[in-house]
Amino acid sequence: MLVKIFLILAILAGIAAVILGFTQVKPKIEGLQQNLVEETTERIKQTKRAEKGEKERDQALSDLKSERNAHSQTRNRLRTAEDNLAASEQRNQQLQAQINKLQSDLTAARQNLAAWDALGIKVEEVKGLMNNLAEEKRKNDVLQTENKMLNQRVAILKQQLDDLLKPDASEMVEEGVPLPTDLKAKVVAVDPKWNFVVLDVGRDQEAREGGNMLIYRDAKLIAKVKIQSVTDNTSIATIMSGWRITDVQEGDMALHRPVKRKVSP
Repeated sequence: MLVKIFLILAILAGIAAVILGFTQVKPKIEGLQQNLVEETTERIKQTKRAEKGEKERDQALSDLKSERNAHSQTRNRLRTAEDNLAASEQRNQQLQAQINKLQSDLTAARQNLAAWDALGIKVEEVKGLMNNLAEEKRKNDVLQTENKMLNQRVAILKQQLDDLLKPDASEMVEEGVPLPTDLKAKVVAVDPKWNFVVLDVGRDQEAREGGNMLIYRDAKLIAKVKIQSVTDNTSIATIMSGWRITDVQEGDMALHRPVKRKVSP
């Protein structure tokens, strides 16, 4: 019986200790719970602030990138504007040079006009005078060309005359292969590219390879040829260098005029 009483007292004492311990620990537990809630709330706030900071950082980076792109575009526009400005300045310089030239030409034209006015010549007559001057110049060029050709003919004829008439005790022989003195022919074909002519005389007329003949037109000497090959009634002759006074044409006459050269004894 006594044991049961002690056991009951022990149980009651244990229950009392538990109640007393719970009463003392409860405030601590509640404090810990409160701290945990507060820490959790603070961490949530920090997480939100971090997320907000990351968003703000991303936005700042995006704004910086956009600003850099804008700066790059601005630099490109500035460079393009500078190039356009340089091109405009170059065009302005060219235009100014053209304007200066036009002004110079205008001044010269005014001076020329004043000179013509001083001479008493009307502007309408100036063009006619210029045309006449150009025509006279052309005629003068033609005369100079003809004079040069005549000088060449004179030199050739003079040399021929000197060879024929100049007395000399040394023996005289005919240039080239001898041909009949009265041999005459007509030019029946001309090849200016290969510099030869075709004559209507051949072996039957005693034409020979190596013989020389003079080409005339209207009694004027125009060339000298050397026979290169003969057939029965035709010959092919090349125009000798330095003897072409003018171009040979079909219908020109070929005559044999012996030109002698000196042979030393």
